[in-house]
Amino acid sequence: MSSARIPSKQSKKVLQLKIILLGTTPKIWRRIHIPANFTFAQLHTTIRHAMDWMEGEFHVFQANNSKTRTQDLIGIPPKFEDNWNFFGPEVYDEDKMAVYNYLNNENKTLHYLYDFEDGSWKMKIILEKKLLRESDEKYPRCVDGRCSTPSEILGIICALDEFDPKFAFASFPY
Repeated sequence: MSSARIPSKQSKKVLQLKIILLGTTPKIWRRIHIPANFTFAQLHTTIRHAMDWMEGEFHVFQANNSKTRTQDLIGIPPKFEDNWNFFGPEVYDEDKMAVYNYLNNENKTLHYLYDFEDGSWKMKIILEKKLLRESDEKYPRCVDGRCSTPSEILGIICALDEFDPKFAFASFPY
């Protein structure tokens, strides 16, 4: 398990991630820049905004743990009273887990499963490169992408028009 603590030299870095919505033709994807000290909770919010999806859907990240050589699940851990996953695998708290502890080398990947109830969108997230943080830029930011995303509620691919990254973060909360 990796904690959210990031070495101070990483706080000056930005991760360029490519997020690919699997099972779509043509490929629907976004390229985002996030601070290297982001938690998985912050990454979830960033993905949601980049895809123009709403809050409140179940989600989980699946990442390779290089120390244990197993897959870690990172999301919102079930509470004891929820009982829906009581005997399932451990889910690490996304508010306490740092993205950089899993995506720290170029071309490393993880998966993100979103909206278990309405059709499950699965995404592949790739660390394309590490950049130096630009002091005059606001992060996170969506810098590129292709095709608009389908409705998160339908669970099917519907409208695919051109994507314009300048609108992806029009109402971003950060």
